[in-house]
Amino acid sequence: MRTIRKHVHATLDVLMSQEEGKFYAHCLAFDILSEGRTEQEAKKNLAEMIFEHIRFFVEKNMEPFIFRPAPMKYWNLLKMLGKESHFLPSFPEGLLHVNSANRIAPYLNSVDAPAYA
Repeated sequence: MRTIRKHVHATLDVLMSQEEGKFYAHCLAFDILSEGRTEQEAKKNLAEMIFEHIRFFVEKNMEPFIFRPAPMKYWNLLKMLGKESHFLPSFPEGLLHVNSANRIAPYLNSVDAPAYA
């Protein structure tokens, strides 16, 4: 029997915004929000938070509970901005096996958004 493997390139949708001199990065798949003085710092902080989030669920053997999607209003904002929405995210291949926060960055799909509440 022949096995067919299909490589799916999946990303995590991230809304980027700036408000009152701070930058915010919101990962919609996990509903994790980070901030920074610069856009790069906000993304770096988000990558570290995602890494710790994943590590916690993997260490506790709780992978089925890893996703906690953001409220629908943020997915609607993503859609309104004309970006493809991944409300039911497909898990990026290999993400559970990253061994540092620096390896999260390639999985992030940043979208500039207006300040939102």
